[in-house]
Amino acid sequence: MKIEEEKQIKPEVLDNMKLLREDYQHLHIPEEGRRMMVEKIEQAKLDKKRKALSRRVRFAGGAVAAAMAVIVALPNTNESIAMAMEKIPVIGSIVRVVTFRDYDYNDGNSEAHVSIPNIETDGSNSGNEEAANQINSDVTDYTQQLIDQFKADAKDYYGSEGYKGLDVSYDVITDTEDWFTLRITVLETAASGYQYYRFYHIDKKTNSVATLSTVFKDDVDYITPISENIKEQMRANTNEEDGTVYFLDQEDTETNFKEIKADQNFYFNSSNDLVIVFDEYEVAPGSMGNPEFVIPNSVISGLLK
Repeated sequence: MKIEEEKQIKPEVLDNMKLLREDYQHLHIPEEGRRMMVEKIEQAKLDKKRKALSRRVRFAGGAVAAAMAVIVALPNTNESIAMAMEKIPVIGSIVRVVTFRDYDYNDGNSEAHVSIPNIETDGSNSGNEEAANQINSDVTDYTQQLIDQFKADAKDYYGSEGYKGLDVSYDVITDTEDWFTLRITVLETAASGYQYYRFYHIDKKTNSVATLSTVFKDDVDYITPISENIKEQMRANTNEEDGTVYFLDQEDTETNFKEIKADQNFYFNSSNDLVIVFDEYEVAPGSMGNPEFVIPNSVISGLLK
């Protein structure tokens, strides 16, 4: 029996969320409540520095922890605030990522679970909003392509002894003063599993969607120095006894890693270091997963915009 299901947030729900946000913006907060809010925000900022963010966090924004503290504290200080908090899903300038649509399929031979994200902004920054909308459109198109290909493959597998699986998830891996990065993780399963990523970046300095090439100055060669540094790291980290090996310096030179692609997967971590990411089997055996390499600032400092 085939089971196929899609869930999507209704437009009227999104409209209600906007109205609720407007209600909150016009809410009068007593001076005592305002003072407590400021104190809680400052305390939350200190706490945030001591704790690492979960990789599966769904809320993004510099003041997420502070906002959560306010939600807990204020309802106990003022009745009108407590009533408003029951309705408001987002306050202040929080930017968050929500599941816009889910796709699930199971026919006994093939199975798919796809979560499609949507970046929401508070509308206070038109540049960020435009970039978020562009990413949302690209993500929708990309995930639909994955679903369409899965459906076509599932027809071939139906009634056979084979199995076809598709799992698509997402998480926010960077949300700093300079960068916002959304990662889409795709796991395709048949005779074996194959996992790969797609990254979407907003450069907060320019309020624009970024790719690896746009991070660097025009007409500079960033591919060669980054590639050579990755090779150095590969050689230094290789340990055949524990299975740490790469496609490098092998007799079969065709499979050896030569250089990164111009649009290679990347992100900037919480320390603002550039991290280059490879898919499974791209530069190493599948047992190595998705290798990542942190590029020292000394390698690229003169090349960045």
